[in-house]
Amino acid sequence: MRMLLGLIVIVVSVAVVGGQSGLAPDIHPESLSRLPPVQRDSLDAEGKRVWDLVGGGPGMPKTGPAPVSMYSPSIAEPIHFLNQNLKDCRWQPLLRAVGVARSARVRPAIRVVGA
Repeated sequence: MRMLLGLIVIVVSVAVVGGQSGLAPDIHPESLSRLPPVQRDSLDAEGKRVWDLVGGGPGMPKTGPAPVSMYSPSIAEPIHFLNQNLKDCRWQPLLRAVGVARSARVRPAIRVVGA
């Protein structure tokens, strides 16, 4: 009986996942966000330097905060250094928890009425 119930759950799960539609029409398929990915060739010399710094050795990932930050290379570099310092901190778990809690308290929540 358990095996039959498990089989039914699996079949229904596969049917539900398979029946879901693709991405929303305003989502870019490569970046999986509303912004298309920035191309390295479209940047100036300073932007290319920041691209190489933020992207690292293997290149820029397609999704995540790093490629989105390249829309503003002057901001991407300090954010990258801050991220690296937080990763290398020996008090990392405590510092990260305090930083997250502090940043969550600083920014007021935006409430959308009727959305």
